[in-house]
Amino acid sequence: MKRQLVLHPFLFGLYPVLFLYSRNLNLDLGWGFVRPGLVVLGAITGLWLLLALGRVSREKAGLLISVGVLMLFSFGPVDDRLPAFTLSLGGLAFGKSKVLFALWTLMLGAAAFFIARASRDLSRATVIANATAAILIAFPLLTMLMNIRMPAEDSRVPEVTLVKQQVTRARTALPHVYYIILDGYGRADVLKELYDYDNAAFLDRLAELDFYIAEGSTANYPQTVLSLASSLNFRYLEDIAAGRSGSDDREPLMDMIRRNGVMEHLRNYNYQFVAFTSGYSGAEIRDADVNLQYSGLTEFESVLFNMTPFPEVLWALKLYDDWEVHRRRTMYILDHLADTTSLETPSFIFAHMISPHPPFVFGADGEKIHQREINAERFFTFADGADLAQGPGLDEYRRSYSKQAEFIGGRIVTAIEQIMANSRVPPIIILQGDHGPSSLLASDLSNPNEHNLRERLPILNAYYLPGGATEHLYPAITPVNSFRVVLNHFFDGDYEVLPDANFFATWVAPYELEDVTDIVQ
Repeated sequence: MKRQLVLHPFLFGLYPVLFLYSRNLNLDLGWGFVRPGLVVLGAITGLWLLLALGRVSREKAGLLISVGVLMLFSFGPVDDRLPAFTLSLGGLAFGKSKVLFALWTLMLGAAAFFIARASRDLSRATVIANATAAILIAFPLLTMLMNIRMPAEDSRVPEVTLVKQQVTRARTALPHVYYIILDGYGRADVLKELYDYDNAAFLDRLAELDFYIAEGSTANYPQTVLSLASSLNFRYLEDIAAGRSGSDDREPLMDMIRRNGVMEHLRNYNYQFVAFTSGYSGAEIRDADVNLQYSGLTEFESVLFNMTPFPEVLWALKLYDDWEVHRRRTMYILDHLADTTSLETPSFIFAHMISPHPPFVFGADGEKIHQREINAERFFTFADGADLAQGPGLDEYRRSYSKQAEFIGGRIVTAIEQIMANSRVPPIIILQGDHGPSSLLASDLSNPNEHNLRERLPILNAYYLPGGATEHLYPAITPVNSFRVVLNHFFDGDYEVLPDANFFATWVAPYELEDVTDIVQ
């Protein structure tokens, strides 16, 4: 039979990358598949060359690599679906991941043995493998092609007209504007009541720095992407939600975060956009003028990596830990936030930290918390909610949240003190939770009631507005009005302060918004 091109190892290798990407197009991951795709193709090419040096035929090398790739990327999904168990052998205990790893190794070794010993022509098997891989990869490619689209035009322009006029002040006299989001940071009274956590020391330090604390503030929405799309465009989302009932496509909301009304307004004053990266794709602003981030795997790459047994191996060797990467990414923001004071161009600095929101990786003094050791978690996740709290238990969840909040609060105040001390012009600082904690709501937010909403929606909301601008603030101000006040007072805006309202939506249906203002307030 005519010798066939051996394409299937490369197609099988790309399939998990493209499949995962196509299943998450609603998260707008940009070109996030390129880097892991190149890594996979490079690894396959390197392995191919090694087998060629060992005089393994092209057909056998291709089949060996394809079997290895399929087993590699099936490990995580199988491990995730198996119920937890422990196998005792010779006085040693082995968890399900270790047992599965041993089984996968044996199966891969057996497959390699039979392929290597095969004496018949493997051209037909190569044809079948090529066809199978081509059909498989066609599905995610078709999905990706069908979803190519331009950014939603209705998502980027606020419903008010931006004021455009000549700036008369010198650029050096314009302040940096800081928007710091502590993800999931709740309101003081809720934390005291439900978590038995008193954050008065944190709030007192902010008050000593002349921050205005909005003691009755609530989030307008219960999810990060909804909340930030609203606050950064100082508008409610009814028009965006119209016609999208039942959809979970968050791309229009993430487009609103990237190309937001605050920067549209500040561009008139020659501001630049500076964004720190938290690791959560929903709030990443990759096309900011300046993007500051701790190097490491993206959220997409981390999920892909966890489909393989490599985390299990590297964890055992103490070489890699997703939780440690998240910890370092958060510390990078805390350590470098004040460095932005050296920027000569007036800047809007957006810093979103996934903390005190889970995962819990900090103790009260900043010590490392090893969630994998505590809860035997293999898969890193940003999930939150009552179903997560059922793992360690509700009391432990709330204790861990409180300790992380204590550390993050202390460190953010230190960073703010450095910002104030080093700023040539007194800065504008908004420090907010995008929503509150969620020990009572399910991770898909499917079980709202009066008690649960009163945990999720009350938030930390604090402002440093120099020059007497705090006279425009009030205790129940919500994030939709934060930048209306700031832009009106400092940047010649003419935006009406909106009624403060609260809306709820489940995770699977973010556009089905229910007005819960009467319940929450």
